[in-house]
Amino acid sequence: MEFHSKKLFIFLLLTIITEMTNRILLFISALILNISCTVGQPKAYEIQAKLNPDEGKITAEVNINLSSLGREVNTTIFKLHKGLQILESRPKVELLSSDSESIYHSYRILTTQSEPLTSFYIHYSGVIAEAPDGGIAEYARGFSQTSGIISQKGVYLSRSSYWIPDFGQQVFTYQMEVELPDAWKSVSQGDKTLQNSRESFLCKNPQEEVYLIAAPFVFYEKIVGQISYQAYLRTPDSSLAFKYIDATVDYMAMFEKMIGPYPYSKFALVENFWETGYGMPSFTLLGEKIIRFPFIIYSSYPHELLHNYWGNSVYVDYQTGNWCEGITAYMADHNLKEQQGQGAEYRRTTLQKFSDFVNENNDFPLNQFLSRNNPAEEAIGYGKCLMMNHALRNMVGDSLFLESYRHFYAQNKFRKASFNDINYSFDIVTGQSHKAFFEQWTSRKGAPSIEIAEVEKVNKDIWTTSFTLMQTQKENVFDVQIPVAFYFSDRIETKVYALNSRSEKFSFTSQNEVLRIEVDPQFDVFRQLHPLEVPATISQLIGSEHLLIILPASDSLKAEYETMAKIWKESADIQGYIVEIREDNQLKQLPQNASIWVLGRNNKFYTEAQPDILGEISNPASVIFAKKPKENPETTIGFISLANAAAGPRLTKLLPHYGKYSLLVFDAKNKNIIKDIIEPQWSPLHYYFENESSKTKGLKLEPHNALTE
Repeated sequence: MEFHSKKLFIFLLLTIITEMTNRILLFISALILNISCTVGQPKAYEIQAKLNPDEGKITAEVNINLSSLGREVNTTIFKLHKGLQILESRPKVELLSSDSESIYHSYRILTTQSEPLTSFYIHYSGVIAEAPDGGIAEYARGFSQTSGIISQKGVYLSRSSYWIPDFGQQVFTYQMEVELPDAWKSVSQGDKTLQNSRESFLCKNPQEEVYLIAAPFVFYEKIVGQISYQAYLRTPDSSLAFKYIDATVDYMAMFEKMIGPYPYSKFALVENFWETGYGMPSFTLLGEKIIRFPFIIYSSYPHELLHNYWGNSVYVDYQTGNWCEGITAYMADHNLKEQQGQGAEYRRTTLQKFSDFVNENNDFPLNQFLSRNNPAEEAIGYGKCLMMNHALRNMVGDSLFLESYRHFYAQNKFRKASFNDINYSFDIVTGQSHKAFFEQWTSRKGAPSIEIAEVEKVNKDIWTTSFTLMQTQKENVFDVQIPVAFYFSDRIETKVYALNSRSEKFSFTSQNEVLRIEVDPQFDVFRQLHPLEVPATISQLIGSEHLLIILPASDSLKAEYETMAKIWKESADIQGYIVEIREDNQLKQLPQNASIWVLGRNNKFYTEAQPDILGEISNPASVIFAKKPKENPETTIGFISLANAAAGPRLTKLLPHYGKYSLLVFDAKNKNIIKDIIEPQWSPLHYYFENESSKTKGLKLEPHNALTE
């Protein structure tokens, strides 16, 4: 015992010394950065830009302090948008490449100096006008995007626009002056000042890129403490502006309590001229329709706010995987659902997306996730990472979980970080190693599939309930902690079992008789869901690897159904899925080995696919319904009936956003009037002892406490 006590003492002492050293280094680096930003040292970029939206044109002069870009950066090679013509540069430059596939040209700075070049001046002008994409690419991603656009509607420029010389640097500081048309306003990172028709930005904190957003905005502001809460709207609406501003103040207080002080001096809600949901450092860019959905302020909006911590101040080291989407979804979206007592439902939906969209052909390890381009990537990068964090929280407890992320935030603010850095913070704070945990969930593909079998109980003075837990997936076994709930006539007891083998027998002793068992009843474990565990949903059809779409041979809206089917097929082709399109007169009966969409009330398979509720819904209405056939619950049958011809294009875009529902009804103007999840009748992970299930009907598990209120 004395030997182990000495080992523990030495470990704790080393941990304290390491922590103190890290904090001292962090303080020194922060002090150096603060001094460099306040005593007049030059920023990496000094930008003067003039926007001409009528011509889609920008003219810019940029002075670059090359010595501040980092020793690892090649400061003689840069990229610039191919639509920009270089008018002057000091030193001169030469064109290196002109790739028709790319939106940029590569250039080399010409110099004969023996000493390294420390500064570079460039003056250029030209047009950047890539319209936001649409169609199949937008459908697969769930949103549209552009690398850059300058137009009469507005301006969007980012690093992917190559609107300033890009040397491939990591992070940098900048100051920028923008000349705008009358009544226009601009948004970027950093502190903003006004000088006649020019707006200036000073960004003291190192950034990964320079954003420039502009439009004829109406500006609103509220200052609380040291933070300016802002809204830039395209049309005057003070009620909407301050609804968002007041919500921002409340959310920011919650996130500061969770993680630490907000890293910027402002946060701005900015209305975009196409539909986006982007989070940038110190502002978010939301589409004009999205911004007015009443639920956004309570769902997607706090997610974008939290990105100012994760992703926009602690940056992602993409070479080792994108960790920030999962923890942002967990601390924002999931936490808000927990506050409403709906955490288990949210986790089930998360697991359901993975089960619906991810398969052997498109699965990949979490440390290879970069960004969301389709539902499968979202299910891994957002969902799997979210569930990994949930398991980590359950392992160490709420207090240490939050303390570990506070440590991670303080250590890595304004620098790139990785899963290894998160691992390091948890090790330091908890005094325990989590290397095996992180390797399992970030480096491996797949997920465990859990089953229960061989359930028995005997009474010898005390009750002993025995059962076997199994992992049935094809992949190697995982090391998982599985909660099991035991129901008595008057209460529920929960115990967590460690399962790291294919099959293991466990037992539970109690003074009273167990009447019912539920394995992972609140969906705390990242795993493949059994088909009978989850309701039939729209996402199961959208994510099906093999989908059959049956069109009506004769219907007044046949052309609209055909268009929907073609869009789904093209989207599936991009993702490597198989979609067949047939007319109802080509089939004698519904196949049993594929998921199926039945389109149209005049479809001859209408009777087999329709929901019972359909007769109660008055026309005109669009109805979407999903159900599992009793004969083959691993497949799903879906039914769609359009209210009118205009409903088709709108519903094609909307359905991916309503994927978790079994039943949807939209009125003639495409307004959703019914959305419902039809719960499954039973779960194979629930075991009821014969003739005793009725004794536990009134019992219900209490939801987990929220991570923070």
